[in-house]
Order: sequence, then structure tokens, then C-alpha cells
Amino acid sequence: MINDISNLKANSDERIKDFNSRFNKLLNKIRVASKHIVDVQIEWYISSLPSNIAIFIDRANRDTLVKNMKETLSIERRIIALEKRSQIDERK
Repeated sequence: MINDISNLKANSDERIKDFNSRFNKLLNKIRVASKHIVDVQIEWYISSLPSNIAIFIDRANRDTLVKNMKETLSIERRIIALEKRSQIDERK
């Protein structure tokens, strides 16, 4: 299981909300006794994100996995809004 989660990657067309769910399901399969410290879980999570989001999450330096996941959702929303705005500007 640890190997699976350390090699996990978000799909390019996958919403962060769906990826977070998939990540948590896999993380929860790891036996409690063998769960790694929070810093390792955060590193697994950030390394599994698309690079255009991971760079912002890494800089945000949140101290819990949940805070990192919430920040990732927020960044995804901003990226989507910028892409929509760019598409509108291109049509003008």
C-alpha cells in the first residue's frame, strides 16, 4: 500500500476533489501502525499533484494534510477561473 500511495498521480482530467477522495481512500487502507508521519503524507500528496498546482501547494507550506487539500481545492478554483477569463478574452 505504501508503494501504491507513493507512486499515485492525479490524472490530467481529474478534479482535485475526486483525486483527494482517491488519495484518502488509499491512505486509509494503510494499517494504522504503519502510517507514516504527517510530513511524509503531505510529501506523498504534493508529489502526486499536477505540477501547475503542486508548486503553489509546496510554497504554501501548510502543516496538515487536510489544510493542504483545502488549499489545493482553492488553487484549482482560481486556475479554472483564470482559464475561463482567458477564453473570454480570446473571443473578444
